Amino acid sequence: MYLGTRSLSALWHFQHGYKCALKAYSLESEEHLGPPHEFVDWVAYRLHFSDSVRGWKNMILDRTRDESLALDRFYELLDEFENRQQRVVVKCTHLEYKGEFYSYKLDGTKQILDRPSAVLLVTYTDDPGFFVMPNNPSAGSQVERLYFSFQDLDFHFDAKGEHVEIVDNEIYSRLLNEARVKTN
Repeated sequence: MYLGTRSLSALWHFQHGYKCALKAYSLESEEHLGPPHEFVDWVAYRLHFSDSVRGWKNMILDRTRDESLALDRFYELLDEFENRQQRVVVKCTHLEYKGEFYSYKLDGTKQILDRPSAVLLVTYTDDPGFFVMPNNPSAGSQVERLYFSFQDLDFHFDAKGEHVEIVDNEIYSRLLNEARVKTN
């Protein structure tokens, strides 16, 4: 009824229009149309993209090539996202991470967070890549989980010796092997 056609692009345009209207008229709403901000990273992870810059709509369309099937796939991915179970692979303290930690406010603006004292490297499925999140996020914060493709394991992270606790050797070995394959 709201989309006019069975299409992922129509859904995206409807959601984007809603967000633009809220911002244009300085309105606050507890109703959030569309997936959470970190959903785009989930799509990149599940559909095996090396990053999420293309956006969830374009990544899903790239893998399905049909608007109607892409709409179905969107809801499948959203359901997986909402029901995912994290598996901690590594706990790190004194991690030399070259990026920043951030979260998004309800109005969509990015908020830079203090660097956490410890982070977790987390996977959810056997797909390539991993997420980085603070070990103990501050109370009430909606911490964005940062997605990295498998080849970023050595590039972005320098964790050594007593600062690293490998929680799941099997998955850690898989991530290292994926990184080696991509760099060779």
